[in-house]
Amino acid sequence: MGTAALSYLVGAIVDRYALTPDDRVLMFTQPHFDVALEEILPTLAVGARLVVPQSDLLGGPELVAVSAARSVTVANLPTSYLLTVGPELAAALRDGRWRPRLLVVGGERVTGESLRELAEAGTATVLNAYGVTEATVTSTVHEVTEEDLASPATVPLGTDLPGTRTYVVDRSGRPLPTGAVGEIAVAGPGLARGYLHDEPATERAFRQVDALGGQRVYRTGDRGYRDAAGRLHFVGRVDEQIKFRGYRIEPGEVRAVLVDHPRVRDAYVLLTTAQGTGEAQLVAYVEPVGDDGPEHRDLRAYLGDRLPEHLVPSAFVLVPELPRTPVGKIRRDDLPPVLATPVRQDVPLVSDQEEQIARIWREVLGVDRVGRTDNFFDLGGHSLLLLRVHARLVRELRLDLPVVTLFRFPTIEAIAAHLAGADGDATGRPDLGQARLAGRDRLSRARARRGGDDPSQEPAPLDRIGTQP
Repeated sequence: MGTAALSYLVGAIVDRYALTPDDRVLMFTQPHFDVALEEILPTLAVGARLVVPQSDLLGGPELVAVSAARSVTVANLPTSYLLTVGPELAAALRDGRWRPRLLVVGGERVTGESLRELAEAGTATVLNAYGVTEATVTSTVHEVTEEDLASPATVPLGTDLPGTRTYVVDRSGRPLPTGAVGEIAVAGPGLARGYLHDEPATERAFRQVDALGGQRVYRTGDRGYRDAAGRLHFVGRVDEQIKFRGYRIEPGEVRAVLVDHPRVRDAYVLLTTAQGTGEAQLVAYVEPVGDDGPEHRDLRAYLGDRLPEHLVPSAFVLVPELPRTPVGKIRRDDLPPVLATPVRQDVPLVSDQEEQIARIWREVLGVDRVGRTDNFFDLGGHSLLLLRVHARLVRELRLDLPVVTLFRFPTIEAIAAHLAGADGDATGRPDLGQARLAGRDRLSRARARRGGDDPSQEPAPLDRIGTQP
């Protein structure tokens, strides 16, 4: 991004969000993510206050506490996160603990019905924002209406920010009429210069399009259409790229790393719906070398050391051979269903508190059984599910603990022992051993990926960012 594009972003956001020196804007996003620019630069440009939480891992109660204490007026939250902590936020809006004037969501498609409780709990305006890094964060915005809240349909992406020009085009780049589905393209002063030190990729992504008057445009790969009111709507993706928990993901990138495992012959990665919870989950189907394939936890640890958290599948399915068509394509309909990760040890729970924690784990993870020494993440858990567990522990069991504690103690045994120690009763506490180390290691990796320095996290070479068969 050049300074001209950033300058444009500042002016457009200040105008669209009506920022003033009286605002207090939450810096929720970590500095390495593009949305941080939208939180920081416009805020400072108008002389408003930027509220920076001390922790980079906020559960719902913690977000409410920070926002209420600092009188945050504007918050920009990822859709998946907002829906996860929605009940806590709605409760705070209803009882007046927090009185924001503007809530911005974005990063994934969202329905009006899923936003209803939050929108009706307070007086805040709710905006749905859409954009890509290549066009400097945000290109369109839609103010969520009463009509949207009553509908199960996806909320529109909205209309262009002043100066931005979005188009729906066919394969040749020709603009399509209202209602026709095509690829969303963006033009205007917010376009980035290109990809650093990668001229071929820049030339492929940013093109002069004769059918659009010779404008330089970025074709997003998103499919959509424009309705009669001029609002842009999202339909899906043109390519294999998927949107998961607010991130654009190339499944082939995950596969490229997975097949480097010495005990993996081939793999296929896709986004599917988890049985029991209905949640979207990233799944890896693995064709092992030989009959004795690697354990799920080993594959998860292997990928966790090489990829950001959002790229690590929450479920792994070992198959003797991936089903293929005669031309070598994967037959997705013939892939086996994803089953719950089996409990490794039948260690009985020893207290009512452990039983209650296990019940919450089972319901959040959508599994039938949870062992006392089972690792939350090995059972298919991830950071957003951990936020749900945290919210329920606080709400249902009245436990006062930060989210970071659940990262540090990822087994029921370890959580119970920690709580016993916090209450001053350390009698009979078990050796936390590997549970504590595993949790701490996972937490340090999560923090590093959210803005810290981790020399072990080297970028994947370009020839590793592949496509799937």
